Amino acid sequence: MSDEISISQKPTDTINLGTLKRMKNVKEDGQWVAKTKGFDMESGPSTLSFEGDEAMDDDGQDGKDLSPPSSIHDMPQSSFPSSSSDFTFFNDHYNLLNSQIDSLTSTVDGLQHSMDGFNSMLQQVVISSQTLHSCFDIVFSPPLPLDH
Repeated sequence: MSDEISISQKPTDTINLGTLKRMKNVKEDGQWVAKTKGFDMESGPSTLSFEGDEAMDDDGQDGKDLSPPSSIHDMPQSSFPSSSSDFTFFNDHYNLLNSQIDSLTSTVDGLQHSMDGFNSMLQQVVISSQTLHSCFDIVFSPPLPLDH
């Protein structure tokens, strides 16, 4: 599959929810081209509309006040409708979502590092326990009979 698709009118940029990659539309040789980078055009419902700085109607207005939030906590619950086609996804939404995902990824990586350390210490305890057990077996084993 090619990584470029020719489009006659400038469509709204999208974000693939599976990969969280922004699908940027650029004009090349007089035509709008979607830089897909692995984006599955058949996946329709798995994309959100994306309104960037340059993505507006011809008159520069879209008829709604869609100011982007300043933080993830400023996003009202009503901005997340049941249908993904009803939600306008701003650049700030994308950046906030990416920062939250980066934070979560860092937390998971930190937990993995802690678990690796814990497993290493546990392995040392098991080895020490086995060593002590062997020492006790030697010290407290019954004496061997002497044959004369």
